[in-house]
Amino acid sequence: MSVFTISEEDLAPYVTAVPIEKAVLSESISQQAVAENQLYVVKLDPTVLQNKNIGEEVELVQIGFDNRDLIKGKVVKAFISKTIQIVMIKPLKMLKKTGVVQANLKLKSQNNIFKVPLNALRNADGTIGTIYVVNPINSLVLEQQVTVLGFEGANIIIKGEEISEMYWVVISGFHKVIKGKKVQLFSPQK
Repeated sequence: MSVFTISEEDLAPYVTAVPIEKAVLSESISQQAVAENQLYVVKLDPTVLQNKNIGEEVELVQIGFDNRDLIKGKVVKAFISKTIQIVMIKPLKMLKKTGVVQANLKLKSQNNIFKVPLNALRNADGTIGTIYVVNPINSLVLEQQVTVLGFEGANIIIKGEEISEMYWVVISGFHKVIKGKKVQLFSPQK
C-alpha cells in the first residue's frame, strides 16, 4: 500500500491572476463626469490629479454609440478637502443627452500608476476600491486599496501606493482568497 503525503502548498487554492502592468499615460487622464443640472461633477484625488480652480478650462469628452466629441468647459465651483476635490464644470456648448461624458484632467505624477483588468476591482465605493495581489515569490495574497483614475478598454487605470510591477493581480477565484494566505496561480492563456 502506497502512502501519499500532501503538503500545505498542495492544498493552497488556485486563483486566476495576471501580471500587473505599469500604466504609460499621456499627461492627462479621463475621469467620468456625472451630470447635474447642466453642470458636470468630477471627483478628483488631489494626490494624483492637479487641483482645478474656478474659471479654469477643462476638456470634456462626450462618448456616444458612434461618435466622440471634444467640448471645452469651465470650472464654475470647486470644493477641496484633505482627501478629495470636487469640481463642477459647465460646458461651453450644449451636450447631447446620450452617451458618457468624461473630463480630461492633468496628472501630477506617473508614480504608482498601473493598469489592471476591470474585474480585479473589489469593494468599490466611488473612486476607491481594493484589489487582491499575489507576491509571486512567496505566493501570499495581499489586499491593497487603490484609487481608480480612469478606464482603458476592459482595463482600469489605478493608483496604489504599495503595489509593485512584480505582483500578479487576482481576476477570479475571489471566493477562495484569504488575505495573508498562500494561493496557487493559474494564468489564462492569451
